[in-house]
Amino acid sequence: MIKLTKVDGEEIYINHHYIEIMEANPNTTIKIHNGTTFVVMEKLADVLIQMRQWDFRGGV
Repeated sequence: MIKLTKVDGEEIYINHHYIEIMEANPNTTIKIHNGTTFVVMEKLADVLIQMRQWDFRGGV
């Protein structure tokens, strides 16, 4: 799971395997498999880095 911050300051954790769509417009918007949408403060590139790091570490 990756840690993100919603625009209201709430920290959330998302299983990145459930992410279907990510957009930067200008805030990063993430839509997961069940249709839920999150707007987060992290830049799209930073979310991608977190996803790659999680997979590289083997989920540790």
